[in-house]
Amino acid sequence: MPKYLLLKHYTGGPERHPNSAAPMSEWTEDEITAHVAFLRHVADMLRERGEFVDAQALSPQRTYVQYGGPDGTGLSVSGSCIDRAGHKASASFGFQYDGTPTSAVLNLDATAADHKVTLVWKRPTSADGLSGYVVTRNGPRRTGLVVYQGRTAAFVDKGVANGVKLRYQVQAVDQAGNLSPAKTAAIMANVQLLVSPKAGAEIKAPPLLKWAPFRSPGYYNVQLWRGGGKILSLWPTKASVKLPFLWTFNGRRYRLSPGRYRWFVFPGYGPRQQARYGKMIGSSTFFVVPAS
Repeated sequence: MPKYLLLKHYTGGPERHPNSAAPMSEWTEDEITAHVAFLRHVADMLRERGEFVDAQALSPQRTYVQYGGPDGTGLSVSGSCIDRAGHKASASFGFQYDGTPTSAVLNLDATAADHKVTLVWKRPTSADGLSGYVVTRNGPRRTGLVVYQGRTAAFVDKGVANGVKLRYQVQAVDQAGNLSPAKTAAIMANVQLLVSPKAGAEIKAPPLLKWAPFRSPGYYNVQLWRGGGKILSLWPTKASVKLPFLWTFNGRRYRLSPGRYRWFVFPGYGPRQQARYGKMIGSSTFFVVPAS
């Protein structure tokens, strides 16, 4: 909930006020009474909502103090004033300052489905004072739209149009409201043709990969990726294939160990040796978790 401090500097009234160019010392008694009553009314409204902090005023002979760092929690500023009779009063005010944002989020991943985009990421490595995340969406009709604000490192954008390219920016926010550098993902929602396992599913055994049959291909090319590299390629003739637990690919042995996997399916035409593939049918992800 936001908090407000009413800080009034009395150098003149509002532009429409008859004495707007005059200092408050030249206002009439009725004008001062009406002005103070208005400020009290605003303060009362803020109190009712729990948003009021304090109300203070600056004299016409003012001095502004601006602090720009370094960051700290036990900071203070001191000041004093002297009236015409020579009386002096001093005071100190404590405050905390944070002008340094966290680092950027890690491992941003975007997955498309039918009228839906799922974003998943990891917290920043430098996350002092982290309070949450902000996700902004940019599309052909509207840019800079904030679609998510929260503490969870994931977001599902539902109801988006299929076939429209969208660009998402994810930023971490600290307690002072500083925004981290943005991480960006561009993706297009589409009808999900890869049906099993479901996107983001957690499995403990080699899964049976299934997808919607395509327009009369001679075979399919199924690719399995992990950690940014392809680790398996299969060529089934039907719209399903079961992954092995152990296999060899490009002369290297692999196993279906715990972690995140992404799989792709392409239709193949003609002899397999020609490697003539059509447009990708789709891609999806799943997670292998340790067996309990």
